[in-house]
Amino acid sequence: MAKQTLMVGTRKGLVTYTKNPQGKWTYDDCQFLGIPVTIATYDQRTGTWWALLDHGHWGTKVHRSANGKDWEELETPKYPEGEEIKEGMPAATKLLWAFAKGRTA
Repeated sequence: MAKQTLMVGTRKGLVTYTKNPQGKWTYDDCQFLGIPVTIATYDQRTGTWWALLDHGHWGTKVHRSANGKDWEELETPKYPEGEEIKEGMPAATKLLWAFAKGRTA
């Protein structure tokens, strides 16, 4: 991501814009077309792009990419087996709305 890139998570996908040499933002691409993207970020330490999705039918999804074009789905964080929010109500990951990159070593 050497060029300046703006990542916008929307209800219709991840939209990216790049800044051209004249300083104007131009449309670049749309990934995950039609799927809400709750969070998108770029980790400068590793060069990894991250996108967290709220796929209505399939649930919450976590994706990463080395180039912002080719995405790999990762296992979604989940609660331990048998965990409950309150008695009789199983804990479940329904939405990822906060994300922090790891610390430096």
